[in-house]
Amino acid sequence: MKKSSFATIRDVAAAAGVSMTTVSDIITGRSDRFKEETLMRVRKTAEKLSYRPHLGASAMRSQRFNTIGLILSQSPFYEAKLVEGVDEVAHARELGLMLVHIGPAEEDLPSLVTHNQVDGLIVDWTSPKKIGVAIENYRIPAVWVNNDQHAPENCIWPDDEAGGRMATEHLIALGHRRIAFLRVPQAMHPSQEFRLKGYCQALTEAGLEPRVIDCECLDFPLDIPTDPNCFKNRFSHPEIWADMETGSWPTAFVCYSTLTALELYAACQRKGVEVQKAFAVVSCDELLERVEIAYPAITTVVVDHALMGRLAVDMLCERIENNGKAVPSKILPLRLNVRESSFKMP
Repeated sequence: MKKSSFATIRDVAAAAGVSMTTVSDIITGRSDRFKEETLMRVRKTAEKLSYRPHLGASAMRSQRFNTIGLILSQSPFYEAKLVEGVDEVAHARELGLMLVHIGPAEEDLPSLVTHNQVDGLIVDWTSPKKIGVAIENYRIPAVWVNNDQHAPENCIWPDDEAGGRMATEHLIALGHRRIAFLRVPQAMHPSQEFRLKGYCQALTEAGLEPRVIDCECLDFPLDIPTDPNCFKNRFSHPEIWADMETGSWPTAFVCYSTLTALELYAACQRKGVEVQKAFAVVSCDELLERVEIAYPAITTVVVDHALMGRLAVDMLCERIENNGKAVPSKILPLRLNVRESSFKMP
């Protein structure tokens, strides 16, 4: 049998003139009892031989992989900030990160769940129920992000109800009295209902009438047709104008999301309506690279997805360090970013 070309701990010990236990202790950080000369000799020898610790063997001994998993249920493009936050804290804690993108209709469980590869999981909001069941069955410490389905434990999600209130109260303070909520019937995320609830509460407390207008558009438009003739139907949104023709036009909109606000902008442009003169607009959630290049730049209620990711890692590490013990859920506070699209009534 051909001998492996990879250096082993035995090779390092022989070359450095120490025991394998000494090499193991120094490589894994248990080095307080060794002289500086021994430390330097072992480390230089390991470097010279290009020795890499066998993580699998180390994991078998310690029952830890020093790696966490992130399961996303929608395109990483839309979860870039969440991934950024998770990666930042994982790196600071010297943890490896394994990422899996799985669709809602995925038939097979990801190997992060079925194989002993990670110490714990962070799971995005729309992952199929069977993933949650499997995580429970395999007793994997997990934290659910942007999701309250396991409240009051092991979850972190934005305070979307407060976000809907915040957006609406901002427009009321600017003198608007006819404020509509632009809803996406196809939206799957529960945040829409919470934002709508906050919107209705703010209007009711101000003695104003809520008004919901449906915008028939994709929640996450990944497959937009390329045929030029399709765009007129795709972005004109006659259903918005049909609803407004039945009564007085609103002077302001609270939009379910930034993408919904951009659909309103496109519909206005195609109808020849100058959105900056016709409507004040506040969107919930924020896609920074889009809200600032839109005209007028869109006022948003900011959901800090990066912070949500950072806090999720901290919560998961607490669970891992305490043998999977549940941790209290957290509700992420939101803030308002005021830009050009919200203006005072004359």
